[in-house]
Amino acid sequence: MAIDLQKTVAFLQTRTGNVVAVAGCLSLFGLAALVGRAFPSAELTLVNGFDAALEVRAGAKHVTVPPHGLARLKLDTHAAELDVIDGHGTVLEHFSHEAFDGDVYNLVGAAPLTREKVRWDKVKGEKGKLSSTVVESTLKCGVRYLRGAGINDLFRDAPDAIPIRSTEDSVVRERLDFDRQAPATACQEPLQPIAATSPDAARTLAAIASLAKP
Repeated sequence: MAIDLQKTVAFLQTRTGNVVAVAGCLSLFGLAALVGRAFPSAELTLVNGFDAALEVRAGAKHVTVPPHGLARLKLDTHAAELDVIDGHGTVLEHFSHEAFDGDVYNLVGAAPLTREKVRWDKVKGEKGKLSSTVVESTLKCGVRYLRGAGINDLFRDAPDAIPIRSTEDSVVRERLDFDRQAPATACQEPLQPIAATSPDAARTLAAIASLAKP
């Protein structure tokens, strides 16, 4: 619920005067905050690192995430309660986390992800041209959940036009993507489900093993 403070104050001042105008604005912002708390929501990016499609359920909502692909899931609450289910109906993982727009859930931690910091520098003598250098790169193995805050380019290349101030010579952007170059041995820790709801834990682990790359 967006409220333009300057316009609201100006309108109330013409009707009531400064004191009442300020009080009116505070009431409106209080109402906006109340609405935000009453109807929370979050859209997650779901990442599937397996060779088979998986289903993710959150209450009555569900979405299929393609193999080595992405999907979006809109939640009606910030308290995410997610089940990851294979094609045979086995619950591979039950995952609980506080969720916010732009966050990333890596199903069962299966996809190797790379988080990079990329510095974009102005090229001297060539107006509008930038060169890029990866200044930091971290391979995320087994990471289930990542906050989207601070990530500029989420599973996409940087835009053609990088915003950079005229007073600056460079700017740093963060990028998160699949690490398609990582060897099969890059993430050697065995995948373990978190609070799998299947009554047969061995079956759950076998299902995960059958999905994982050899």
